[in-house]
Amino acid sequence: MERPKLQGVPSCPFAKISLSAFLLMSLSLVASAQTVLTGIMTVPRADSVVTRLRDGRVLVTGGFGGSGAGYLASAELFDPQTGHFASLGDMHSIRLGHTATLLQNGDVLISGGGFWLNGAHTVSSAELFLAESQSFVIVGDMNTARSDHTATLLNDGTVLMAGGFIQEKDAVLADAEIYDPASRRFTRVGNMTAPRYLHGAALLPDGRVLIAGSAGSGNARSAEIYDPQSQTFEATSSPLGPHEGDPVVLANGEVLLVGVDDPPAISSASEIFDPRTSTFRFATPSWTALYDATATLLPGGAVLIAGGGDEFSTNELTIFDPATLSYRKVGALQAPRTHHSAIVLRDGRVLILGGEGDRGEVLPTAEIFGAPIRHRAIGR
Repeated sequence: MERPKLQGVPSCPFAKISLSAFLLMSLSLVASAQTVLTGIMTVPRADSVVTRLRDGRVLVTGGFGGSGAGYLASAELFDPQTGHFASLGDMHSIRLGHTATLLQNGDVLISGGGFWLNGAHTVSSAELFLAESQSFVIVGDMNTARSDHTATLLNDGTVLMAGGFIQEKDAVLADAEIYDPASRRFTRVGNMTAPRYLHGAALLPDGRVLIAGSAGSGNARSAEIYDPQSQTFEATSSPLGPHEGDPVVLANGEVLLVGVDDPPAISSASEIFDPRTSTFRFATPSWTALYDATATLLPGGAVLIAGGGDEFSTNELTIFDPATLSYRKVGALQAPRTHHSAIVLRDGRVLILGGEGDRGEVLPTAEIFGAPIRHRAIGR
């Protein structure tokens, strides 16, 4: 089954912590390799976008609610202290395949996306979630309507929007633009070296951005670098296989592409990009993630890969250990999930929510992986 073109791309930054703290956190989480059910979302959601706020709560936006609810404009907040979800009402637009990026001032930029309602609609609008007032306000439109794009917070506080898809035109985009939080407006910044959607973008330690892969066969096996100083895109060495979806920046600054197992559409093993040499190498030639699995960086430096599946969703939980370049199974989800969302909480646990179950039903449930790290909270 072909992956839907409207798919969100969440992201989650980490504070810098010491190596000894990393190792302690890693041991704590791996020792607690299990999940427990937490609160129920206010509506079932697949392909929602999750963003951790400064106060530790999690903003959940948009997605698909199933055949009855359809595409969603609604949003809600998850409180890790109580395990409860609370409705925030509706955003200013229905959004699926949008992005939701935490800005340096604590607000969240929500941009683009699309939906089907008497035909395809791709969204150019953007809005802010104001964390203090818990309200949504419209900002300037993007120059190009786009879904399935990436949004990367740069070191200067601006946001790079790159690529995406226009459903009405069946068009994959190469253009990019920058959002300036001071003016609340978007400015064009040229074109990538190749059109991409459902690709991945990762902020490198030196402030540049790695952009890699794409859905479809054309540019899935290519990558490029955006330099914010010159505001230019330049091709870099090609990945060893085709890729789509979120890369993960590891603790040493290298970038993990987990691979995708969805033959014949796409099949690739996990790889690591080294920004010092601008080259890719296999992380382990014999392992690849299930289609639409989530990959979440744990505070100890390991990566949790959860769920996924194409024809059928799965409940698999796997840990990638960068030190040994190895994968190992660490238990199972409480429910099989694909098209779900995952994000690390401030105390080191991982929230996994929504998605589609093994019968294709859209899920309202959420669960948490790991035990809280008591001695230090992430992001404080």
